[in-house]
Amino acid sequence: MAKIDFAFSFLEDEDDSGIQTAIEGWIQWRHGADIANPEEVRVESLPAAHRIMAANLAKGDTVGDVYFYSHGDNDGLVHVRVDDALTSDPVGINSQRAGAYIKRFGDLLKPIRAATTVDSSLHLYGCHAGKSKDVLSVMRNLFFGKAGRSCGPDLFLNYLRFPIPRVKGTLFKSTKDCQSPNIDIKPADRAGVQAAVKAIDAKISDLTCLSARNKKKARGLLQKLTTAHFERFLLGLFRDFASAGLVPKRLMAKPSRTAILDEMWSLVSPEGEHIYPYLGQALIEVEAMIRGYPKSIQALKDDPGFYVTPGDPKWNSHWSSSPPRAPGAEGIPC
Repeated sequence: MAKIDFAFSFLEDEDDSGIQTAIEGWIQWRHGADIANPEEVRVESLPAAHRIMAANLAKGDTVGDVYFYSHGDNDGLVHVRVDDALTSDPVGINSQRAGAYIKRFGDLLKPIRAATTVDSSLHLYGCHAGKSKDVLSVMRNLFFGKAGRSCGPDLFLNYLRFPIPRVKGTLFKSTKDCQSPNIDIKPADRAGVQAAVKAIDAKISDLTCLSARNKKKARGLLQKLTTAHFERFLLGLFRDFASAGLVPKRLMAKPSRTAILDEMWSLVSPEGEHIYPYLGQALIEVEAMIRGYPKSIQALKDDPGFYVTPGDPKWNSHWSSSPPRAPGAEGIPC
């Protein structure tokens, strides 16, 4: 007897922009170790997801958290295929379509509904999925019946990949007789940073023009400019993600610094990029954002009325739930 979690990606990357790959990378990082279906996250249709859930629920198990990543629209509709015909287009879920689906696939839903409790939660990660209370209720009914809870954002939700700022510079002012080693590190992973630091450290050791004291100073500055730089950056990202409830469950209860850094480095792509979620009132011009990074991230933070980033106190106020939260708790992601 256990509480079972699931996560599903219903995304379709028609323009091959890499958004689907990026978001599914995020899903694996955030949910992979906590869900029953880490190898079956990408699904083509709603019944496919329900079959996976039913197959992973043993007698006495209960449904815990279900994370639902899909496209949505400004009206709050969630888009997904409601049958197994892969030639059909995803449709916006409304009460009429949901009613027809429940009537058609009622037997498939029985074991899921039987395992649902008041603590079961459907987390809708799609654009404006929380804008319509009716749609929130409809989505809850599609999975849980009248029990449990569903929630979603009332703004546009996106995940962008941004490069971690590289480190460039020198350790001291070069002279004719004493040249400072150049620092130029673009991180791909922790091992790559450590290897680059080790190579520069060896160059410091070979400098006959520096005293032992000045070599020690140079090594201290090297650590400050490199390892400490990347660690501060990743720890700051983690604090933002954690304040918005966007970290793996295993990291929610006072994790160690080492555990945090291990997890955050695992989120960095081989190109030295990290995934950054945000809420906004419109699509963002991605290329301009990436060209302007990191100033563009600061621009988001400086204009919270238009773009809301994790770590901003307004993040939680842009989430709705069905049934509504108790007074004083409304808007907290479920």
